Amino acid sequence: MASPFLTNVAMLNPNLFFYIDRGRVILWDYEAQSQFDMDGEHLDALFKIVGGESGKVSQTIVNELHENNILVENTALPQDWGWDRLAHIFHFGTQMPRHKEEDKQAIDESVYLEHCSTLAETAPELHKTYKGPATALPDPDLEMLKGISLWEALFARMTSRQFGAGVLSLDILSTVLYATFYAIHGDERKDTEDFGIRMIGYRRSSPSAGGLQSPEPYVLIRNVENIAAGLYHYSSRNHTLTLIGHSFDDVDLGRVLGGQMWANEVSAGVFLTSSLKKLTWKYPHSRSYRDAYIDIGALLQTFQLTCAAFGISCWMTGYFLDREIDRLLGINCGEEISTFFIGVGAGKPQPLSKKTMEIAAKPSQRKH
Repeated sequence: MASPFLTNVAMLNPNLFFYIDRGRVILWDYEAQSQFDMDGEHLDALFKIVGGESGKVSQTIVNELHENNILVENTALPQDWGWDRLAHIFHFGTQMPRHKEEDKQAIDESVYLEHCSTLAETAPELHKTYKGPATALPDPDLEMLKGISLWEALFARMTSRQFGAGVLSLDILSTVLYATFYAIHGDERKDTEDFGIRMIGYRRSSPSAGGLQSPEPYVLIRNVENIAAGLYHYSSRNHTLTLIGHSFDDVDLGRVLGGQMWANEVSAGVFLTSSLKKLTWKYPHSRSYRDAYIDIGALLQTFQLTCAAFGISCWMTGYFLDREIDRLLGINCGEEISTFFIGVGAGKPQPLSKKTMEIAAKPSQRKH
């Protein structure tokens, strides 16, 4: 006889997944953000329910499963959900749940200040450094940037997939890197010291979650005057490039960027990563994964506007072979992840690559 508590519509919550952690089976309700350490008895009960043998499950366990929202009546995903289940897990798994016991803390700013003060004692290293040959970049041409209005730069901004064959000026690249990634207000936060508050972080020209500046810029030099081709790390503290690897002479850049072959024409590029180590230190909730990409977006806009001010081509993409890029940069995805690539070069901005324009001009060459 079937358990009287189970009905035809009482089924497993669809917002669940299982994973193995050091021999333990963890069940995660990602929408409610609840986790359960499952023992053999409860796992066996779930398998029996799924297999149509709910009558063999004790009423006590059935009640526990209902109380913990593991058995539910409504199992439908939102009808207008247009993506796959992984996107659903990310969307709900990174939301901030409301806990009633935290409501009072949410309106008490002294709790926030105490939290910041406590964190300051365990702060991670904010400025990543590399050992190796460092190249001091030319002083930025700030007068050039001051000579163009914000509206002019916004209006001129364009994503370009066409790059000229000329050599990119190191002075221009230096200014673009400085305006986007340099710690223009100093390499640590001091703007709250008058109130006796210590803030961890530093400020670039773009905002960043917690002032942590989680993005790290790795500069690919291919055809830039007065500097050897190679893969460098840009120091936001010193305005220098430190050589960390070879250029893409033996690796097809367009291939690792998902077949976007116009990338092979860039004079220089920037691989942007996000330091999860920084973000999870201050924001241990999975929501901080969203912040990583928000930080990147702010920097991308600044980078492209600066390129527009100089009239050079700039193109960016988040489509690439993640693990291959991680390997080339030598980063550990547990602490740092690849997030975006920016290509830059001399030439008049043009949204279509030369090859695309050639194919568009000859309809017979198009694939259908």
